[in-house]
Amino acid sequence: MMRMCLVTLKTWRAAKSFPGPLPSCLPPAKSRARVRLPQSQLPLQQLQAASPPPSMKCASARRSGSRLCLMRSTTMLPPAANMRKSKKPWQSSNSSTAASLRATTRSSACCSRGTGIEIDAVPCELVTHFSPRFLVAGGLASTEQTMGFVQLRFKRHRWFKRTLKSRDPLIFSLGWRRFQAVPIYAMQDQTFRNRMLKYTPQHMHCIATFYGPVTPPNTGCLAVQSVSGTQAAFRIAGTGVVVEQDKAADVVKKLKLTGVPFKIYKNTALIRDMFTSALEVARFTGAKIRTVSGIRGQVKKADKTHPGAFRATFEDKILKSDIVFLRAWYPVKPPRLYNPVTNLLLQDKEHWVGMKTAGQLRFEQGLRAPFSGDSQYQAISRTQRRFNPLTIPKSLQAALPYASKPKMVKKQTHKTMEAKRVLIPEPKEQRIDRLLQQLNTIKHEKERKRKEKMKAQHKAYEEKKSKLEASREAARRKHRQELFRQQGKKEAARKRHQDK
Repeated sequence: MMRMCLVTLKTWRAAKSFPGPLPSCLPPAKSRARVRLPQSQLPLQQLQAASPPPSMKCASARRSGSRLCLMRSTTMLPPAANMRKSKKPWQSSNSSTAASLRATTRSSACCSRGTGIEIDAVPCELVTHFSPRFLVAGGLASTEQTMGFVQLRFKRHRWFKRTLKSRDPLIFSLGWRRFQAVPIYAMQDQTFRNRMLKYTPQHMHCIATFYGPVTPPNTGCLAVQSVSGTQAAFRIAGTGVVVEQDKAADVVKKLKLTGVPFKIYKNTALIRDMFTSALEVARFTGAKIRTVSGIRGQVKKADKTHPGAFRATFEDKILKSDIVFLRAWYPVKPPRLYNPVTNLLLQDKEHWVGMKTAGQLRFEQGLRAPFSGDSQYQAISRTQRRFNPLTIPKSLQAALPYASKPKMVKKQTHKTMEAKRVLIPEPKEQRIDRLLQQLNTIKHEKERKRKEKMKAQHKAYEEKKSKLEASREAARRKHRQELFRQQGKKEAARKRHQDK
């Protein structure tokens, strides 16, 4: 079953010298609204030669000589479609009359008659706030009407100043549709696991996952944060291409659980403060754990004496001061938000506002970001540990070779003769020392003068650089003032034109 969608395309206008009237529409009915675009009102010889998309089956174009004629297609619409041809007095239901009409249409140089389309279940606001623009009716395949999770190979635009954050809404232009969704960014690691990112990386591609209509792979995508009004900065937030679509999302984030041992039996220990119940222990039975010192272990079985405690085995005996941690992965599901851009239903079609970010809401309401004391950095105070000295049994020392035996040499308490003796240099050595001292003094003086000269040159360079930067800043400020003045004049002229 084909479902129709309406898209405004400014590029499908007629030529600049458009003499005829623009297509009109019927007033809204009580039960349903219809949009009727008869071809008889259009001067078809003035239309530009533009190729419609493959999904359009309303009419086929044929060029004969210097004219562009539109003729009725033999395959108009399937019977199951939610559309029907408009019945006019000049349209006969007889098959012979229709065949002769098609033959006459093909042979004529200009089409004097056309085929109108009536579309059911159209919102009445589309007719009430109808804009004199062409509406292109296109169809969607059956596979494009389902909803699911779409993965993009996404990259933030290098000219977009702000950093995109996960769970902030974006407006995507994907295929025929424009809609708002909440993406989650991720990066694929060496094990092909999509790890969640809080922000988009700098000058790198990432994976963006959001809930929306299923789109074929290799479809281009464009993302913006807002489509309302004018924006001084660069508007395009990022670009991407569809990589995969699925009914579920496979984005995960790292979860680290920590615990401490309270009983140790050689290579076995009882760990607590990592789980809260025996059910959680059963879920992680067989998981790999590790201590801070690097001793690896495995979760074995829950302990009945303490809730949440479990028995674990390790490669070596651990200490009570060791911290045991478990690295796990927690699945993250993108929010199921799909908000189509319905600016055609508004009277002012350039000021459509969708879901706002948390930062925009805080700015409008004058609120500050939530503060958590646990997130602040604190000074780490650790007690100094004292380890017992290494003691080797005497029986083991006697069995060791001499090179491996510990050399127990006591520290001397009195000075030796080498430390007590005084060296008196000879006159020749004194002259040599004096000469070396003078040479070192001259060298240090030259080094000091060279550093002072370099410091003065650097100071002069910094002053020259600051003056140049000040002049550039003044020129930039003047250019911005002139630009804002021109934009203000254009905005005022546009408002006056709208008021008229």
